[in-house]
Amino acid sequence: MSKDLSKLKNKRTARRSMLTKLINKIEGTINRENKTVDWFEVFLEQLIEKGSYLNALNIKIEDILTVHTIFEGMESPEEIKDQFMENKTFFEMKKMISNSIKVDAVS
Repeated sequence: MSKDLSKLKNKRTARRSMLTKLINKIEGTINRENKTVDWFEVFLEQLIEKGSYLNALNIKIEDILTVHTIFEGMESPEEIKDQFMENKTFFEMKKMISNSIKVDAVS
């Protein structure tokens, strides 16, 4: 069981790193450039995909761990999840604004 846990944790570490890099890339793009909503929809899809995979790994790990060890390792994943949700909310708001502008332009 320890070997399985180690493999899952290594996968999770790699996936968390990938998600963090994507979040940093998105934040850099938001701060530097004025991209279209379509561009951010691609980022949103990537965030959802990577976040879903990371959540699935977390569930597998939680099934193996004891309650005590779960709480020890929760801080970092929670911070990443918070960043993920902030970016997801930003993209959804930007999409709604863009759709509103399109409707106004058509009216």
